[in-house]
Amino acid sequence: MAILEKLSKKNWLAKTISLLAGAFYIGQSIYDAHFLDVTMDEGTYLMKGMLYLTGVYKPFQPYGPWTNKMPLAFTIPGLAQALFEPGLRTGRYFAVFLSVLMLFGLWLVTYRLRGHWWAAALTTVMALNAGNITIYARALSQGVTVVVLVWALVFILDREQRLWQTTLGAALSMLLVFVRQNMAPVPLLVVLFIFWAYGRKHGFYALAVTGLIFIGFHWYYWPDILKLWRPHLPGFAADWITAMLAKAGWQTTPSTSNWSTDYGFLTDTFVFFEGVRMNFFAFIGLLTTWIFWPRQKDWKNQLDLKTSVLLSVLVIILTTLHAYASFGLNYCLYCFNGYLAFFMPAGLLLIAISAPYWKKKTGWLPQTLAILVILLACTGIAYGSYQITDEFLMKLPVPRMKNMQILPGSTEIWVFLRNKFSLPYETLQQAIPAAAGLLFGIAFVLIGLLICRLKGKKPRTVSAGFAILLAFLILGTLLSPIKVLGGGKFADYCYSDVIASHETVGAELASQIPPGSQVYWHNDVSPLPLLYLSGREFYPPQLNHWYSFREGGEPNIMLQNGLWNAELKERWIEEADYLLVAEKYVPEFEARENFALLTDELTTTDLTVICRDRSFIHVYKRVK
Repeated sequence: MAILEKLSKKNWLAKTISLLAGAFYIGQSIYDAHFLDVTMDEGTYLMKGMLYLTGVYKPFQPYGPWTNKMPLAFTIPGLAQALFEPGLRTGRYFAVFLSVLMLFGLWLVTYRLRGHWWAAALTTVMALNAGNITIYARALSQGVTVVVLVWALVFILDREQRLWQTTLGAALSMLLVFVRQNMAPVPLLVVLFIFWAYGRKHGFYALAVTGLIFIGFHWYYWPDILKLWRPHLPGFAADWITAMLAKAGWQTTPSTSNWSTDYGFLTDTFVFFEGVRMNFFAFIGLLTTWIFWPRQKDWKNQLDLKTSVLLSVLVIILTTLHAYASFGLNYCLYCFNGYLAFFMPAGLLLIAISAPYWKKKTGWLPQTLAILVILLACTGIAYGSYQITDEFLMKLPVPRMKNMQILPGSTEIWVFLRNKFSLPYETLQQAIPAAAGLLFGIAFVLIGLLICRLKGKKPRTVSAGFAILLAFLILGTLLSPIKVLGGGKFADYCYSDVIASHETVGAELASQIPPGSQVYWHNDVSPLPLLYLSGREFYPPQLNHWYSFREGGEPNIMLQNGLWNAELKERWIEEADYLLVAEKYVPEFEARENFALLTDELTTTDLTVICRDRSFIHVYKRVK
């Protein structure tokens, strides 16, 4: 303890750790920007943003791109494209800039409320979490959203209670909604907090500025912006919005999407614990906070209490809403971990603010909950990472047995269990890692209890359950870079420069397709190559690939809403000057009647993404 007390006074050491962790974070981010595989969403945010910022289209414009997110989700990345040259390099470098700005904001607010050492701790946690860095280094809306959220907290959470800061923080919290509508609870919670923590004057200013921004954005995009709220409202409100939009000329047509899939309980569990293992410190730290929540009289500073309540409610509500979207509505199951990235730094801040007040000596119930958390987390994390550990664990040797007799030699454990219980390989592939995780958790708890027991019968200031859970939190955080935890997304790396390969392919396409040409795009990876074709015309619904494709529907109405169907597809193929077709779809096109007579294949590009075996793009020119 004396050593810890001495270290706590050495602020220069904490500053050094912050700088080193920050540099490590920046280095990882830049590396990820160059070597991470691309996603479709990156292409849609950058392409739509560029089209909106350059005035080719406006958000919600009929017959324009599908504006399926709030306008700022597109226009903020589009601003970087407009200021610099369009391309993946600009998009990802801008994402890295936002990510570093977010990290600095998190450091600043933590330092202001908890000092240099906690600021260094959270910076280190962020640097160790390779999984979340992979999200923030891509040109996705998570990076835009989280930087606005963190800086809203920077301005709101200040012991000085300056009016301009709380007002600016409230304004940012409302702008957050117009980046992503799924963050709608944030400004409401922020305004209530400002009333509670800083008084009526601060509260009414916050209410006024958030109200003006809310009204202003809706007035500017009225009534089309209501389309984004309509699916999330109860029936009577959705019907009222539908009627209002219909009076303004909006039309709908019956059609179906094929992108909603029910994966089942086991897959849901796998995805949930993938989110846990990729955010280990946040999840386990938050559970530690709530299990050992201090009594109200133990809070020495009321702003710390109120801030902890705000952040707790914010994290719980946002996690619940996004879990419901992923698991309840089957909206995008594998997006759950990405959804957590929208707000999880707020959870880290909650841990830092509340940790000094944790109730370290407690009764049997909190300690039991702490042990259950460890056992469940170990089992779930092992299950959520079985694709990484299964090959090693399933080949562990065990003695051969027959009729309860041990035979000479050994066999692999999965063979033994298959023969003993007639279990299929796929079941054992998941069950063995989960069982190994449970055994690790049991061993960890037993060792912790033994150590506490060996310390003797002196009066304890810390309960055994608290000490064991805290040790589990520290150990897991230090191990976050390994594949089983936050480093488990190594499969996304291409180990070749993705930015360079896109620039090469973009240059090839630009050399073959003259400005002013009408281009048909048929791909399912990402529309990023289109960024390098400024001055060409595209079919806007294709920017979202098959996510905006519908079965059935009246073509003109579909097109008006930024969607497409089979009839529009056929029409565009017949009228386009150039067709850009991904390698996997070439057989389908070449099998079309008279396709070879009507088109001439000009070239096949280099691989767009080298780690994707068939990411060539075939360029066809219409000749008749």
